[in-house]
Amino acid sequence: MSISSKLKISFAALINIFMVAGCKFNDKEKKPDIVNDKAGETTNKYNALRQQAFTVTTENLGITLKDSLEVYGLIMDWGIDDEVATVVSYASGDASLYLSSGGGIIGGGSHENIDVAAKGLVYEANHYLKGNDTTVEKFALPGKDEVFFYFITQKGVYMKHDNMTNLENRTSEVQFLFDKGNIVLEQLRLIGDNY
Repeated sequence: MSISSKLKISFAALINIFMVAGCKFNDKEKKPDIVNDKAGETTNKYNALRQQAFTVTTENLGITLKDSLEVYGLIMDWGIDDEVATVVSYASGDASLYLSSGGGIIGGGSHENIDVAAKGLVYEANHYLKGNDTTVEKFALPGKDEVFFYFITQKGVYMKHDNMTNLENRTSEVQFLFDKGNIVLEQLRLIGDNY
């Protein structure tokens, strides 16, 4: 089975988790919020949540950076069929998953395995920015079988992308970043399975 097929199965499993029922947990229980826009909500909050992820600051996260080009947030948008899965990770260990079809997991960083995976992904993201990269002002969504990475820094947001063919063939220059992003996605999926 190809990587794409396995990942589409994982994506389908994620959608099924959020189709069952929407749940909210309180902060003192240290459980993530499971957001299910299809279970009674009339509006899909995906676009608002995704847009908000781009505006989070180091002050919001309570972190200090060594320099203004250091990546403190990474957004991985993955086009699978007609849907997009957005994995958001920050240097603080905070991580969330938003699905364009509705639903997601917010606040996964309260789990140690997600905290470690999110921090590892953002740390690796710093190796992908070069001094000549230019910032982007618009945050487009990927098409089918495309993966977009948005690197959030104090100097602005940078972007890199590739397609699933290169990622499946392991010839992509963002391969390691994609693999690390999938670790965060898998850890979020695992906690979603428990609720």
